[in-house]
Amino acid sequence: MNKNIFILCCFSVAGCTFQTLSEPPVLGGKGTRAAQDSRLTRINSVRVGMTSREVAATMGEKTTIGYERPEAASNAYHPVTVNNPYHKEFLRTAEKTYDIFYYFSQIQRADGIISSDELTPLVFENDILIGKGWDFLNKLKNQTTTK
Repeated sequence: MNKNIFILCCFSVAGCTFQTLSEPPVLGGKGTRAAQDSRLTRINSVRVGMTSREVAATMGEKTTIGYERPEAASNAYHPVTVNNPYHKEFLRTAEKTYDIFYYFSQIQRADGIISSDELTPLVFENDILIGKGWDFLNKLKNQTTTK
């Protein structure tokens, strides 16, 4: 009788094991999560002097920022993507018009909200990239308001 109970307990404990699913691949392949996050986009490949078409070709139309967990019936992860550029605006002065394209560049918080600190502004004049980043954009805005 004790043997049967022992065997029954062994089978019930064996039924409680689980399989750990590995995470889906992150852009860039190998390395730590921090290293992979730094390769999330190609924003560091964008250089002053590029045209908006060259920037678009470099950055791509979409950026994969993560994967949704699979449903119980499926083991397939579904990518979560962001359109590039994420947002566009224009800055007009008396003499010039600047196109500002905001590209998704990093994840600050995994909260489902894309905030301004997760975007990098790229500033174009006559379709040529003249600067990137918040510091450049803020200096440009300050120059246009003080004149």
